[in-house]
Amino acid sequence: MDQLKKAWNFSLPAEAKASLKVKAIKAFVWFLALMLCFTLISRAMDSLTIPLVQTKTPTRSTIIHQIIADGVLKTAKETSVLAPSGAMVTSIEVNAGDMVQAGDLLLTYDTKEIKFKISQEQLELAVLQRELAGINQRTVQKEEENTLSLERAEQDYALTEDQTELAIRNAGEKMRQARQNLQKYDGVRNRDYDYKDEEYTESEYNALRAAYRESVIDYDKAVAERDVALIHAQRAIDDANTDMINEDGDLKNLQIKLKQLELSRLYEAVASNGEVYAPCDGMITRVEAGIGSYTASEAAIFINGTDSVHFVAQVSLEQKKYVNQGNLATIELVGEKQARESLPITSITPSKENAGFYTFIVELPSDSLVLGTSGTAQLKQSSGQTYETCVPLSALRNDGANDYVLTVRETQTAMGTEYVACRVDVVLLERNESYAAIAGGLTGSSRIITQANKAVSDGDRIRLAERE
Repeated sequence: MDQLKKAWNFSLPAEAKASLKVKAIKAFVWFLALMLCFTLISRAMDSLTIPLVQTKTPTRSTIIHQIIADGVLKTAKETSVLAPSGAMVTSIEVNAGDMVQAGDLLLTYDTKEIKFKISQEQLELAVLQRELAGINQRTVQKEEENTLSLERAEQDYALTEDQTELAIRNAGEKMRQARQNLQKYDGVRNRDYDYKDEEYTESEYNALRAAYRESVIDYDKAVAERDVALIHAQRAIDDANTDMINEDGDLKNLQIKLKQLELSRLYEAVASNGEVYAPCDGMITRVEAGIGSYTASEAAIFINGTDSVHFVAQVSLEQKKYVNQGNLATIELVGEKQARESLPITSITPSKENAGFYTFIVELPSDSLVLGTSGTAQLKQSSGQTYETCVPLSALRNDGANDYVLTVRETQTAMGTEYVACRVDVVLLERNESYAAIAGGLTGSSRIITQANKAVSDGDRIRLAERE
């Protein structure tokens, strides 16, 4: 017991107490320094492991679609220049890409072959004309034969009609006589007084009745024979009255006209002294003829006229939704400092060269424009609908089945406020290259993650760039 009291009442000397206090203070300072070091290490680890994100709140807006398409200046009409077929080209004065004016010399050709061709065509034309004269003569003879056949057919018709009508009258007369004989017998049998049986026997009555029936049959037969005979006679008239169709003569006439047209063209070729000139102002796009070669029936040179110039570009099927005839476009051409604004799209059609693309045309005034100049067309088109929730396109995510965004959720922990990414499924209503209109469980104050320096998933801890 005494020992315990001594321990309870024990006290250090003053020098020892001072030394102990100093040690305690030093230990506390080291503890604070150590905690600060651990805190700095923890924050450094967080900066290395926890994603740093940028956020934005949804806005109320419309979705503007901006379409940019590369194109080139082309003429609205390509003119083909023909040279006489079968002529040898002696010189070509232009190349593809050259600008020409109406009346400029394009090429020359030798006229010797054309003069020889004229002689051939003239002989062939003379042969065709002789053949046509023979066909016309035979046609006249055939028409005369047809006229005679028609007259005979009409005479046969009248004769047939008279003969059959006579047969009908005779048959009718016999039928009336047989009917009268039968009626007379019936009148005697129906008298009120007696008559001698031997005056009219039953066999005589049967004979009279049979004779009447036979006369009726003969009459009907005569009428039917008359109808059939007249039908055949009318057909003979129709056959003889058929207009002559001179198919051979018509064909020869066409062949003669073609020869005459060919000769007219050859005469013009000789009259031009073997020179071909540009029919209009424009740019040479193709030269199909070659020096020393013979011209064919196809065009020798093609010219893009400058009276009307088109800017031609293409858009994809997805972009076609926002490009329609009548939309206004801004055209920027290479070499021009000022863009051409508010130019309407005159047409948009499926591309013949690229499947799944559409070609649209913007007509431009031809004021000193150079065909083949490249440029870009810009169009801005809105769907006309205002959406309550629009977010940057970078905020929209997809897991292969659904669209969603990640929002910021605050949580309180022993270490203070922490931020966690929270998934919210949404429905994509419309989008462009920068923004998306969505619908889902969002409010105007929702903070939506738009960018992050690391991959972020639902439930991950995050750091806010605006808090750093």
